[in-house]
Amino acid sequence: MATIKLERDRIADADLPVAQLARQMRLPEGYATVPGQEARLQARLRAAIADIEARLAKSLLLRGAVMERIVGGGRDCPLMLAPVREVLSVKRLDAGAPEMLEVATLRAEAHCSIVSLVRPVPEGARLRFVLRAGYGGWDDLPEGAAQAVLLLAEGLDSGDAEAASRRAAALIAPERDLRLGARG
Repeated sequence: MATIKLERDRIADADLPVAQLARQMRLPEGYATVPGQEARLQARLRAAIADIEARLAKSLLLRGAVMERIVGGGRDCPLMLAPVREVLSVKRLDAGAPEMLEVATLRAEAHCSIVSLVRPVPEGARLRFVLRAGYGGWDDLPEGAAQAVLLLAEGLDSGDAEAASRRAAALIAPERDLRLGARG
């Protein structure tokens, strides 16, 4: 029904494709020896990744996430986040004292993940999901999403973010969920 909150763990500096961004931007060798240069590229990459993740409702790089959601009832709980690799815990928050729920299965669909619980919950139940979501490392990303991140990060650095944003949108169009009807 409604996602109340989504928090993701910070991406480790080592997981950011700084060298690839530097190559794309045609920075000279030794760019990292300039004070603040690597931190600047990391900041641009973090902003670009956050932007693309928001547009796709997907976690790109594998990391922990916490999602609070009001569900429609029953055993199946769709999470508007993909790809979810592992559900670490599910807790019901609206039943007086918080109650841990047992997960039966996790299945992936094209643009979301469905968590099936062992026992059904009532409509309007507020649940907190602790999970690990993302494709994996940088090399595991769909090519269009990876290129969109690099393009957007470069645009943010050069001051041409608007044009880069339009080009990035075209690159991720095949990955986007066309939301014509209501879901979970």
